[in-house]
Amino acid sequence: MPAPVTDASISEGRAAYNGGLYKLALEHFTLVANGCPCNRGPNGRRGRCTCKDFAAAALDSRDGDRVFHEAMHTCSCGVAQKFRKCHEPEHIQALDYRIHVFEKMGRLENAQRDAEWLLDIAPRALEGYLRLGKAYRLAKKPEVAYGIWTAGIRVGSKEGHGGSAKLHQLHQARQSLHMRFARKDPLQELPIELAENIFTSLETRQIAKCLGVSKRWNSFLKRNARVWSNLLLVDERMPSIPWFKELRTTTQGNVESLTVCERWAKSSMHHKRWLALYVATRRLRHLTLELNDIEGPATIFKDGTVWSGLKSLRLTAIPQHHALRYDPAPFAPGVLGPLLNHSKDTMEDLVLATTTKLSSLMNAPQIFPSLSQLRTLYLGLEETDAISGPRLVRSLRTLAQRTPLLEQLCLPELMFRGTDSETGKPPDDVLGLWPRLKVMRFGLHNRWLPSASELVVPLAGIRCYESYSDERGSRTYHMLSNYCRYIQDNQKDAEGLQYPTLERYWLPGTELGSYMKPCLAQSLAKGELSAFGTKVESADCRYEDGKRVDDFLQEVAWMAGEPSITTLGLFSLAVSGNRGSDWGLTQARVEAVVKFLRSFPNLDTVAVSTDDDMETMCVLLKPILGLENIKTVISGPCAGAWRDSLIELAARNKVTLGFGIQVAHATWPLDLSRLKESPYLISRKARRFYYVK
Repeated sequence: MPAPVTDASISEGRAAYNGGLYKLALEHFTLVANGCPCNRGPNGRRGRCTCKDFAAAALDSRDGDRVFHEAMHTCSCGVAQKFRKCHEPEHIQALDYRIHVFEKMGRLENAQRDAEWLLDIAPRALEGYLRLGKAYRLAKKPEVAYGIWTAGIRVGSKEGHGGSAKLHQLHQARQSLHMRFARKDPLQELPIELAENIFTSLETRQIAKCLGVSKRWNSFLKRNARVWSNLLLVDERMPSIPWFKELRTTTQGNVESLTVCERWAKSSMHHKRWLALYVATRRLRHLTLELNDIEGPATIFKDGTVWSGLKSLRLTAIPQHHALRYDPAPFAPGVLGPLLNHSKDTMEDLVLATTTKLSSLMNAPQIFPSLSQLRTLYLGLEETDAISGPRLVRSLRTLAQRTPLLEQLCLPELMFRGTDSETGKPPDDVLGLWPRLKVMRFGLHNRWLPSASELVVPLAGIRCYESYSDERGSRTYHMLSNYCRYIQDNQKDAEGLQYPTLERYWLPGTELGSYMKPCLAQSLAKGELSAFGTKVESADCRYEDGKRVDDFLQEVAWMAGEPSITTLGLFSLAVSGNRGSDWGLTQARVEAVVKFLRSFPNLDTVAVSTDDDMETMCVLLKPILGLENIKTVISGPCAGAWRDSLIELAARNKVTLGFGIQVAHATWPLDLSRLKESPYLISRKARRFYYVK
């Protein structure tokens, strides 16, 4: 049929349709379809393929490839061998309009047959997919319609129909069914082991909500004890007793870890709930209790119902805050004593944060017994008064005797009032206690210049030595350096002076004494020491002999260029002049500091705090941010234009920048197998930390 005649017939058919003359419109559109050259040939008039099953193909494949393959290659009736595919626009348009007329007339079967025919003769055109999907949707077969539309979208993407109106219509048509049929049940699609791993990463409250998703999920979660192996109960309203009974049926008491955190003043965990929780978690191995009412579990412990065989225990008493007073957290001997006594042969990790004295705890063996397998110990004990030197020695000696295999020790809140002993030397067994200790973290503060000779400090095998300290407050008590002073005078113990395994020395509130040089030299020579942090005493205009940065750099010149150092901290660093403003001297000191940092070939993290003003601090930080290997820089607080300039420079150099330095430590306990990879510098108050990445 000539093109003018075809266009005229299509125009007349559309006019008849708009006038409600549907039969006349069908005649015009049929005339155009039959007049296509593909209908004339040696094989006679084109017939319809009767062997294709697009519905089955749509259900068989969610991605749509099966539908296209069905249209292109599948034919057993011989039509495909006699007639080729047709992509004449007039033929496609005429069939498209005719299908629409059939839909308007309510003849859905005719519309579906024409849509299948259109998809068969032109599988690379989108009209057939759009019309056939709509036909199945009107026939109330939404899943088949979804598969047909998905096939059309894939064909449109492959055949270069991106941005076309028909492709947009396919997306819109499928959108209403996408949320229904695109979802896949992970319990059907994923391996059981992978599904278990996903559920175990969720909190207990989230897993409980998953029980109502479907019957399959409910059955899977209630039959799978591994999903409930790590319980986290953090809420103002704890689960009910029937819930604990169902948990017991699921787990049979085989729960790996349990965390109960209840910060509300009025506890919802009464005696019956504690008992039901114990029955459901009878074979517990790791227990964490963060409670406002720390004596709550004692109600069941009195009857001998106590978790036994624990490997780790973390007990934290939350202080009570009132409008007019502050009540410190209680000691809770009725909870700590039974738990430790029933697990004294299996306990490996202990974290205790309550209000008591170290001496009182060591004088009560019925509360703190001998823990023969303990490896890590954190005693966050708030001291109501300072502890004297001899009392501290006795307490630490008793602690060492009760924890012979201890590897990591942290005493963050211990206050010390020093008194010199008569002899001024450490005990004879100072090098024998805690022979396996590798990590030391103390919070010792001295206000009356104590002597370190009475503290029990193991020197052999130490890998990490840290100290909590406010660099602007009282000075941290540096045990190691004072011990080094003593042992240097004692040739018998000279070998114990060396620290060949020391990997982290981090004392932000303590100056580096001259006695520490031989202690660190062997660790540096063996390439073990990776993190080094010390205090540089700032120059003060009130003193003539205040230590300046140039004095410090001369003292540490022996360690410059060490390849093992990756993290370096310089605290209370002052580069400005002692009296008046000498900008040339300040610039020279900044260059000296940068030269010192540049000498370390593998340095990637720098922590710097200074007593100078913001302008001087920025002058110091800008060249540090420009160093080649630096990835992280953490400094003191900064504001205004100086802060903006540092942020811009850090972003340009792709450096992580932190403001408002809070020198915290790696998470407790440390992973000794990856000690050098541990995150050394983290924020105690995240809201005061600012990162640019």
